[in-house]
Amino acid sequence: MADRTNWKTYTFPHCPVTFSYPGETEGWKLEATQSAFLCVLLRLDQGQAGPNIAFMVSHLSTPTDLEQFTSKKLEQVPQDYELKDTTLCNLPSKKLEFQIRKPPYPKFWQIWTVKDNFLAFSLLYTSDKDSYTKYQPTVVDILQSLKIGDAQLISYIMKPISLGPYSLKVPNFWENNNTSNKSIAALHFQGTQTLANGTVKPTITRLTYSYKQITPNKTLDDYLADIYQQLEMMLVDKKNLQEDKITLEQIEFKRLRFKSDALLKGNKYTQLIALKDNHIINITLESNSPSSVIDPISDRILKTFTSNPAEADYHAFEDTHNKFGIKFDNSTWTPAEKELEPITLTLMAVDDVTQSTGLMVMIHNDPGSPETFYKNVKSQNAEFQMQNVKEEKYEINGMPAFLIKSDLLAPNLQAKMFQVLLVKDDLGFVFNFMAPKATYLQRWSQTESFLKTLYFF
Repeated sequence: MADRTNWKTYTFPHCPVTFSYPGETEGWKLEATQSAFLCVLLRLDQGQAGPNIAFMVSHLSTPTDLEQFTSKKLEQVPQDYELKDTTLCNLPSKKLEFQIRKPPYPKFWQIWTVKDNFLAFSLLYTSDKDSYTKYQPTVVDILQSLKIGDAQLISYIMKPISLGPYSLKVPNFWENNNTSNKSIAALHFQGTQTLANGTVKPTITRLTYSYKQITPNKTLDDYLADIYQQLEMMLVDKKNLQEDKITLEQIEFKRLRFKSDALLKGNKYTQLIALKDNHIINITLESNSPSSVIDPISDRILKTFTSNPAEADYHAFEDTHNKFGIKFDNSTWTPAEKELEPITLTLMAVDDVTQSTGLMVMIHNDPGSPETFYKNVKSQNAEFQMQNVKEEKYEINGMPAFLIKSDLLAPNLQAKMFQVLLVKDDLGFVFNFMAPKATYLQRWSQTESFLKTLYFF
């Protein structure tokens, strides 16, 4: 194993994947790419033409196991190859080797794995055949430093769950439990946690959300008495029970938090109970995942609780790296699977077979003053064929913004392009809307309703 004393550490910005790598003192340089999901390690003395190690992560839009992911990978390999079973971070993995049969006869060595059917990682080592063996030990040492955290900690879409006049949102990859009771929603997510000793432990997170009518004249204290009685099976030491109050949508909830020391020992629970309009609202989250994983997820879910019918059925995208979210109607708008920086989200709405509307959300770090940011964006617009450009002041939830309206002319395309520019702290936002002239008024009205849901956390 190489001496890693002077090695550096890289963490992907949008997901919990970390690895160590040799720096410039060892003759290597890590280069970022336009994608938040890809970076490349190059030899300083040879650059792009020399040996390189590419690191890639993928946020899978639908549950995908290792075998399914491997089948898609092999579709990209154009010739004979050698495929082996192996492990990576104690997860089942695949390793592939092949060589191009044309000069300069480069050799490829690739390994990949899938965490929780949701987060994929792959490493691709490429080298000419003379240097291939020389740098292979470096690749092995890098892989030994790899850490893949909980797949739930990346940016993802939140889907709505509605009961009665209220709704909340959960990660879109959580599975619904089959239940015939219309007053209860139950969902869960099965994942894994890698322990310090290398053991992979299965984890499960459950949400139970209910909205039930209760007997007239029954009080919240009467209902809580039943709850406390149930807790006796899971909680021996009452000192482990934390109780306080929390307000959501102007409704005061009793909040109970504890870690079970009896039945289902070690599971962590957060339970919110409120009485409203003769109905009990009960939100319970249970998990055996670490607090560092489940606590932020619980917070995100509870913050989505709403009684606003206009947003109740909206999905929500949350960028965990830049700490913002935006809600959208997914009945006709569809998010892309993953994005290239600075784009963090793309929504598409198909109007007919030949025409579609797009909304891209782009993030720029350290934008400077609003005036500087607006000037820089307008200078970049020179690459577009924009006509009839109009500029005006705009506002998003009381935050001053800037709106650029234009006609976009291109072969076989007549469209409207609107850009909303916003500076918030150290982030610059560009909401880039483009739609056919025939449908842009309706789609722009929908887009403005999405912009009003912009929030920060």
